[in-house]
Formats: sequence, C-alpha cells, structure tokens
Amino acid sequence: MKRFYLFIFLLLPALTVAQEASLTRVVDGDTVVATVNGVEEKVRIIGINTPEAVDPRRPVECFGKEASAHAKKILNGETIVLENATARDKHGRLLAYIKLPNGNDFGAQMISDGYAYAYRTYSHDRMSTYIKLEKQSRKQGLGLWNENECLYEPETQELIIREKYEFWKSIFKIIREILQLIF
Repeated sequence: MKRFYLFIFLLLPALTVAQEASLTRVVDGDTVVATVNGVEEKVRIIGINTPEAVDPRRPVECFGKEASAHAKKILNGETIVLENATARDKHGRLLAYIKLPNGNDFGAQMISDGYAYAYRTYSHDRMSTYIKLEKQSRKQGLGLWNENECLYEPETQELIIREKYEFWKSIFKIIREILQLIF
C-alpha cells in the first residue's frame, strides 16, 4: 500500500491543475486579468515573454504594442482555462498557462505567430516546445523576427547573444564530461 501512495505522490506534479476563468482584460502580451472563482486575478502567462508595452518604469519596446494587440485579438471576451495555476511570481501575479476554448495553447500561439519569445530564465514544462516554436517563427521571419521590425533592436540582439552563449556553454559542458570519462 505504501508503494501505491508513493506512486501517487510522484505522479502529482505531472498532473495538470486546470480551472476555468473569465477573461477581464489583457494587460499586455504576457499578462492578463481574469476572474477565477469570483476573484479578479492578475495572471502572468508561464513560458512566454513579450516586449514591454505598459511598464511605467521602462520605455515601450519594439513590437510591444503589436504583441498586446495580438493578445487582445486572440483573447478578448473569451472564457479561458488556466493550467498549472498553483504559484505566484514576485509581483503576486498568478502564474499559469492559458488554454483557449478551441483547445490551443495561448503561449504557443503567441510564439508561433512571432509576438513572443520563449521564456528561458525559469524552467517550465513547455520550454523545449516553446523554444522550437520560436526557432520556427524566427526562421520564417514572423512578427518581431521580421528583419524590418526588431531584429536589430538591443533586446532582440541581447536574446540572440544569450542563446549563443547558452549553446556554447552546453557544448563545453559536454566536452568537459567526455574528457572526464576519458581521463
């Protein structure tokens, strides 16, 4: 019987916690306000990052307004499902993935359409999928990846440099591990 409980305990993190919510408004491309169980919550979408459009401490970034407009186009007036809404960020916002009424993942759609980056700072369940989607939208030159839009903006260049750094860091780690096995 102990093994059964241990199995259930180990399985729990893999289960998706989902709750229906009514969208109140879109703050920007990666943050919304939704009513969850009668309570209005500011929700930060897990796994995506969009250029800033409303932060009073920062200037509006390239493609920020477009990302916000695209999020509004996709989400406004929709009843959504918040998935994995069990934690909060340092600003008190509920962290969640958003599933649309058609079953699509909102974050994946924002990235695929070229309006968001895959968020790499904190690990999350969909990181590898989101990174693949971002690479595809980059390759196609969609949205903020269009060479006539933000490709040469400092934020985009910083992301590209960070990716190259992480790539080479992982290569050196693999080489180090191989050398440790040999010697």
